[in-house]
Amino acid sequence: MDINPETNQQYYAGDVDDVLVFCKSLNVDKGRLATIKPVNVISYMQRAEGIINGYLTESYFLPIKPYNQVDVNGNPHLVFPQRLRVLAQELTAGLMMISEFQSQDQNTNEAGTKLVE
Repeated sequence: MDINPETNQQYYAGDVDDVLVFCKSLNVDKGRLATIKPVNVISYMQRAEGIINGYLTESYFLPIKPYNQVDVNGNPHLVFPQRLRVLAQELTAGLMMISEFQSQDQNTNEAGTKLVE
């Protein structure tokens, strides 16, 4: 589990692997988006979390805290609301597309911008 050093809790987007699975599903440039180094993915996750917190700061106490969800075996797991997790993954992938493909295909850049918006 990847931990955000600023909040000492997991990232809204989950682990690096969760983000890379989402990126692989986008199938950008024959899957190249899913091959970005984990260190770089973490920096994009931090940026995405900062953007999300910037929008939520007027309405919520931040950072958003995960809650306990019990799995089928009765074991509790800390999770964020599903929509927050998906939003963070989409925003992270969009930031990665804009940054990593800025000098390539214009359509890829526009798709990244749409994900961020």
